[in-house]
Amino acid sequence: MARTPQDPEIRINEILDVAQKCFINMGYRKTTISGVAKEMGVAKGMLYYYFKSKEELLEVLLKRHSDLFLSEIKQMIDSESIMPSEKIGRMFEIVIYGVFYQDGELLSILYDEKNLYIKEKVTSYCGNSFMNMGKKVIAEGKEKKEFFVEQEEAVLEFLILILGFLIELFYKKLPGDMLQMRLKMAENMIESLLQSKKGSIHFNL
Repeated sequence: MARTPQDPEIRINEILDVAQKCFINMGYRKTTISGVAKEMGVAKGMLYYYFKSKEELLEVLLKRHSDLFLSEIKQMIDSESIMPSEKIGRMFEIVIYGVFYQDGELLSILYDEKNLYIKEKVTSYCGNSFMNMGKKVIAEGKEKKEFFVEQEEAVLEFLILILGFLIELFYKKLPGDMLQMRLKMAENMIESLLQSKKGSIHFNL
């Protein structure tokens, strides 16, 4: 049976699509629930039916966006034609490209001091998924004798820290030579953590 426009999932995505445009075009602080409703041509009460606040709207929007690149990672790591060391590099690339979608406008909203608690929630949401998928890749790497890791949990925690560090670097828009130097350092650190072959981890960023 075909879905109707009243289907909750369809309506929620309609709201999120319009809210995203408003956040990017007007900025988070100037965007209001009333403004999003006006842009949609509906009563603001309809938006409050699905979202308690603008903050919740932003959080759900960011999680929806995160799900897109997390799904891409899942599909990639399930491939048997990609070696584990390459999968690790690609995991970092997919997250960073995903985070900086549309020049990082959504990321800039997260870095607003008023939204730090949302940043923590979204970061935790993505970090948990990244960690679970990372476990699978590390297990595959150990099986194929690419990685020689004992403390997997600790290694994954460090990988997430490195990922966060790289996102900060791109957000700060470091000059190319400084950025490349730090990317190389990150690659070396990951190789050391995984005890993998030198030159096995590489970012195409």
